Amino acid sequence: MNRRRTDIPRSHFTTYLSVIAGAVVAAFGGVTHAYYMNRQVEARREVHRIEVETKEHELEILTTQMRVGELLNRYTVREELAHQHSSLKPIGRGVVEDVRPAQPRAVVSAVP
Repeated sequence: MNRRRTDIPRSHFTTYLSVIAGAVVAAFGGVTHAYYMNRQVEARREVHRIEVETKEHELEILTTQMRVGELLNRYTVREELAHQHSSLKPIGRGVVEDVRPAQPRAVVSAVP
């Protein structure tokens, strides 16, 4: 009975090799997982930044359209002309006539 206690079971070289290989694979997997997670976070930040810029540009476009609409308003134009003492006068509806374009006499061809 004492003889069995003194015998230390020896592990094979392949056992150590497989433990080392498993540790290397686990470490590589952990590093790879961390790398891809960081890339995903960076991509989300970039997408968020682009969405914010897009919303800012849409707001600028709407603001510009509103300002153009205000500037082209006929009553605003009349007030501005009156304020600048312009010599332009309003034209009555009876004076305006529709002019149709004349038919072209010849058609230009692209073929020589």
